[in-house]
Amino acid sequence: MPDRRVIPPVKPLTEQEARHLLAGGLLKPCHDSGPTRVGLTIGCDEKTVRKARDEVATMRLDLSWNALLVNENALDGLAAHFGKKLVDTNAGEISRKTASCITKLMFELSVALEDDRVDDRELAAMRHSIEEVGKSIDAMRERLSLRAAA
Repeated sequence: MPDRRVIPPVKPLTEQEARHLLAGGLLKPCHDSGPTRVGLTIGCDEKTVRKARDEVATMRLDLSWNALLVNENALDGLAAHFGKKLVDTNAGEISRKTASCITKLMFELSVALEDDRVDDRELAAMRHSIEEVGKSIDAMRERLSLRAAA
């Protein structure tokens, strides 16, 4: 039947796999801010965060989604298991900010290349601009893929 979608062969997620994939998204925020602060941010106690981070217990669905508040990539592992990717709702927007990010990085790079090379110090100084350009390029790629899918 040509009008029926073929379901890709993806193995159902087990509870242990879900725990493991979510724990990966909690490690850095817990290390940076501590489980108490993470818990306050996502709406639970420190013990719940520690148990989820240590893969001892499964975090409730609402708290799992709230983990995006402390790590925008917290659920990427879960989505990737199913061949999906979470993107910002405005990922398809290309604005003047995108152009200014790229222009700023090009300027910083041209200054750094005056001696025909970029050293580690110069690269570190460009870190923020590089990350902003990366986000802008990701948004443009997402827009292209949305257009291609339409």
